Amino acid sequence: MAGLMLSQGTSFSPMMRTVRLNDGSDMPVLAFSADMSWRDPQRTKNATVAALAAGFKFFWNSINIGEASQRAMMQAVSASQIPRSELYIAGSISTLVPGAQCTNEAHCYAMARAQAALQVELLTLGGAPLDQLMVVDFPRTRDCALVRGPWRALEELKKAGKVKSLATANLAVGDLAGSDGWKLRCLASLTPPAVSQEPFCIGHAHDPGRQALARNGGGIWLQAYSPLGHGTLLSDSRLAAIARIHNVSTAAVALRWVTQRNATLITNSDKPQHLTADTAIFDFTLSAADLATLDAIRSSGMCGNWSAFDGAG
Repeated sequence: MAGLMLSQGTSFSPMMRTVRLNDGSDMPVLAFSADMSWRDPQRTKNATVAALAAGFKFFWNSINIGEASQRAMMQAVSASQIPRSELYIAGSISTLVPGAQCTNEAHCYAMARAQAALQVELLTLGGAPLDQLMVVDFPRTRDCALVRGPWRALEELKKAGKVKSLATANLAVGDLAGSDGWKLRCLASLTPPAVSQEPFCIGHAHDPGRQALARNGGGIWLQAYSPLGHGTLLSDSRLAAIARIHNVSTAAVALRWVTQRNATLITNSDKPQHLTADTAIFDFTLSAADLATLDAIRSSGMCGNWSAFDGAG
C-alpha cells in the first residue's frame, strides 16, 4: 500500500483517518497514550478524559504505565459511552522486564501468555476483541527462540478471536534496512506484524530503515513514538518559519510531517489544549517546499526515547 487512506464511507474528520493493516483491519492514524513518567492513575484518567473530549478514538495502553493506570484509562474510556465500534483499543506486553527477562522459548511463551491474558482482561470492552496487542520489548539475546515464544502466545489469542492485530516495537527498522534482519526472519513462518512502533520524527528523513518502514515495507506500518524528539524540534527556527506560514504551532508541523511521511503516530499529553491541537493536524497540509526544508534536517538520536518532552502538543 502506498500512503495513508481513508476507510470507505468515512468523512474527512481528522480522527476518522485510518490505515489498512496487512490483516485487513483498519487502524486510526493518531493514537493517545499515557506517558510512562506519570505513574499516577488519576492523572492518567484525567488525561484520557481530555483526549476523549479532543476527539481521540485510538487508545494505546503501554504495559509499562502499570496496571492501575491502565485500569484508570479504560475506566475513562468506558464512562465516555462512545460505542465500542468507534474505538480502537491496543495493549502491550514485554518479556524484557528488569530482573525477570525470559531465558528460553518456553519461558518467554509462558511470560507472554500470562501478560497477554491480563491485557485482554484489562482492556476488553463490551465483549469485543482487543484491536491490537504489541510486544514492546523482546529479550536482546540473539536467539530466535526468545522471539518466537512471545509471538506464539499472541498468535494463540488472535486465533481464538480475542485480538485482531499483532504488533512489535523497536524491531523492524534495522531489519528492513537490510542491516541485519534476524528478528523478522525469526517470525518468517508465523503471523507477520501489522505494525512496528519506532522512534520517528523530523531528522529521520535520511534513515534508510525508517524510510523503508514508512513506505509500508514488508506490509508493516510504522507507528511513530517520540514524534517531537527530545523537544528540541519545538524551538527550531525552520519549523517556526513553516508554522507561521500555516498559523499553527511548531508541534503541529512536526506531527504533520510524520503523517505526510506515511507514518502513524502516538501522542501523549495531559493538557487539553495540546490534545485538541493534536487532533487538528489534518486541517493543514505541508507543501513540497515545506517537506524539502524539513527533510533536510538531520538528527543524531533526536527521537531516541519515549517522552523526554511533555506530549506532542
